[in-house]
Amino acid sequence: MSQGNIEIVSQLDASTYISLNDTHQENTTNIPKAPSWFEVYKFGLQNSILSFRDTLLLVFYNFGNDFFLSGTFKYPLLGIVEYLKRFNLYSKYIAPLFIFHMGIIGMVGAPYMMVIFPLQLTNLSMIFGVFGVVIALVQAVLEINAISLVVSKHMYFDTYMEGVFESVLKVNGHSEFIINYKKNYLMRHGQLPVLQLAGFEQPIDPKPIKKVNDNIIWKYTKKYTKNFIPIDVAFVKFLWGKRNDKIYWMDKAFPEVGYFVFTAAKLIFIVVISNVPIIGPLLVVFLASSMRAKGNLRHYFKMTGYDNTLVRGLIHRHYGQFVGFGVVAGIIESVPFVSFLGAISNQIGGALWAIHLIELRKARENTTNEEGEPLNPVQP
Repeated sequence: MSQGNIEIVSQLDASTYISLNDTHQENTTNIPKAPSWFEVYKFGLQNSILSFRDTLLLVFYNFGNDFFLSGTFKYPLLGIVEYLKRFNLYSKYIAPLFIFHMGIIGMVGAPYMMVIFPLQLTNLSMIFGVFGVVIALVQAVLEINAISLVVSKHMYFDTYMEGVFESVLKVNGHSEFIINYKKNYLMRHGQLPVLQLAGFEQPIDPKPIKKVNDNIIWKYTKKYTKNFIPIDVAFVKFLWGKRNDKIYWMDKAFPEVGYFVFTAAKLIFIVVISNVPIIGPLLVVFLASSMRAKGNLRHYFKMTGYDNTLVRGLIHRHYGQFVGFGVVAGIIESVPFVSFLGAISNQIGGALWAIHLIELRKARENTTNEEGEPLNPVQP
């Protein structure tokens, strides 16, 4: 009800009444403004540069002590000793790996000698004369051996190498580590009745693994080709899905993209440098040393549940240890035609290194103060 220009409102409605003459004015001074894409990219790039700087400092700060004092270079040599000591245990892996590896050498060597070798022979003969022929032959043998071993590892060796890894752990008294891993594996793949029949308590896992594609053709195609493609297709698809996520591009995108680009560039550089006569394969041994050491520890990382981020951080923190192991392992695997034996002994050496890490982990867990708290918390 109104009298003239005066509006009358009951006491009950006064608290919620808004006059028609009132105008609503929003206060926009305190509303945060969304950053532009230029600001997002600028901040993300700065974050990536700082992260790269911290990684370099971490690598170089620990490299000297890890490379010279950690003693990881001894594990490939201890792998040879262990291999000879328990030859009957590991000899069952020789025949299938030898047959497959010789077949791969033939498949790789035939096109190499028909296409690449004549070019190398011509160039080196023009530069070094008669010695160029010898250099070209040595170069061809080393490259065919290296390429064949890489192909063999990715296509066939992995299943056998996991058996080698488990055999070393079992014979050295660490069967419990494998049992715990397989318990968790069975649980995560929905095979709980198997555990219950075996008398194990049902473990709790809030993040069960999603059921995989059972198509056998897709399974083996993905398994045998994913490691030959230098571009991680899954990462590219993930990155495309995050193209409008400004928070991701400010926080994680540039470090992940930078690592992706660095890995691809490193692989391309290794392929190029390997074509340098004699010196090239030796440089590749050093440049690929950390990747080789990571490969020989991959079963340990899988059994401990480390994801790629933890593994990457571990390698950066102790890069010298991985280089020390990888250099010696690379030299052993460079022996032509019997490099598959070197791959077996290096996997044994990797398992011995894993045993040392397992024992180190237990020692840290058992070290406590007066209140029972761990003095040395386990870190990746």
